[in-house]
Amino acid sequence: MKFLVHIFLFGLMCAACAGPTTPFGANTSLLPKTAIEMSSKVNAAQDEAAQGVRAPAGLVQRTQTLLLGSGAKPEIKFTPDRQVLHGRTEFTITVNDSLGVPKEPDLTILYNGHDLTARFMAQARVDTSAGGNRLKLRFPNLRILPDRDNKIEVVYRHSKYDPYVFARYQPPVCDVFEEKAVLTTGTFKLNDEMLKTIHKMSTEHRINPAFLTGLIAQESAFNHRAVSWAKAIGLTQITGAAEQEVTKFYSHWPRYDGMDKISAPVLKAMILSGQVNGKNEWRLNPQMSIRGGLTYLTLLSNYWRRPENFSKISAQFRNPEEGFSQVILASYNSGFVRVGSALEKSGANWIRDDELREARKYVYRVMSYCYHFSHQGDEDADPT
Repeated sequence: MKFLVHIFLFGLMCAACAGPTTPFGANTSLLPKTAIEMSSKVNAAQDEAAQGVRAPAGLVQRTQTLLLGSGAKPEIKFTPDRQVLHGRTEFTITVNDSLGVPKEPDLTILYNGHDLTARFMAQARVDTSAGGNRLKLRFPNLRILPDRDNKIEVVYRHSKYDPYVFARYQPPVCDVFEEKAVLTTGTFKLNDEMLKTIHKMSTEHRINPAFLTGLIAQESAFNHRAVSWAKAIGLTQITGAAEQEVTKFYSHWPRYDGMDKISAPVLKAMILSGQVNGKNEWRLNPQMSIRGGLTYLTLLSNYWRRPENFSKISAQFRNPEEGFSQVILASYNSGFVRVGSALEKSGANWIRDDELREARKYVYRVMSYCYHFSHQGDEDADPT
């Protein structure tokens, strides 16, 4: 028995040593690296150079390099160009260096300040251009979880005589009102008629078509007969409470009687059998569901535009318009009352409030769908 206990404790110790899981594997670094620490490397390199340590041959060349560096102006690019938070994708870091990437490049990959270069390189596919001016690091099946902080940075320099170049892999952005055409739906296969309907109705409601498409992808994966445990139904997953608000504008739409008394499993069986369908329940009619979802988004927008409510957003966001879309999505998922409470209670950390744990994942996944649906050429993501 004692032997088993020792094994168990040893396992816990090993797990603790491995550190928390990151998109690139377990974190094995003991301490985080910060921009200040990386900058100290530059100062140390300059000190070495000033002392003549391994300086380039030739007095003029050495002096110019010490004072001005090699003249390299490297660039760091990412593909996809912003984080994919709705599934797995192939992630590529590209370093372009006109003076040539060294055989052993001074490259550091940071995740939330921790050095994960070794972990990343162990799994990455490395490609170098024929001229040696471009380095590509491909990381297959990268999955960035939307409910975590994901500060991904890459640091590179051509030589120890040059300054570091920093690049941060930014999260996706999406504006509920900016009109963005849907250029791709990734692994989802939609017919042209559905996309035309989404675009037409979204434009009529002055809602971003890519925003609505991302919302539907997250809500129902474009399954017009989808049913959730909370009995949200259809493409846009309108719940019973939201349905009551929407039908104030469309009282003629068909409603199945006694829906509130039916359990979710039974309701799902009734929908699959065809007993409840698009003719007797509007939420199962794809066009009505789209219209209803847009109407509810408009109602939420009008609510948060009231001066007393918008002031809560303005108090927490440097750019309130950027935060507005996040607040709308969180309200669609969890209700405007709960979101308002989180804004008052948790301030700038409102999205991390315990009451919005699921809403946080929801918001960032929809933002991700929206951004990447409207940017053709991004890598497809597997929405798992």
